[in-house]
Amino acid sequence: MAMTSMKMRPKLTSRLASMGPEVVDAPPKPRFPWGLTLDLNGESLDLLELDVDDFDIGQTLVFKVKTKVIAVRKSETLDSDEETDMNRSVDLQVTHMDMGGPAVSLNTILNKGLAGK
Repeated sequence: MAMTSMKMRPKLTSRLASMGPEVVDAPPKPRFPWGLTLDLNGESLDLLELDVDDFDIGQTLVFKVKTKVIAVRKSETLDSDEETDMNRSVDLQVTHMDMGGPAVSLNTILNKGLAGK
């Protein structure tokens, strides 16, 4: 199955920027929609037998997750231009994760330098 880039389209990033005033010390505009960041805390790293030292900033990892749909929402709103926007979202709870291939663990990939950077 081909992977789809989730990077935000220019139209969406400019729309988000127009939702509030510019602030001098504002963080950079997001490159990806809210909610697509996966945070592996200490307990999650322990379950995967990994440590933060196994990762480098900017490193690219490919892995599999199993999720469960926990919410489905659809609504319409009226924006400031009196136009109707359709809002849709699906909440997915990650229930299982595989950070390596079927026969290769992430630790093996990292130790052999096979993970992309």
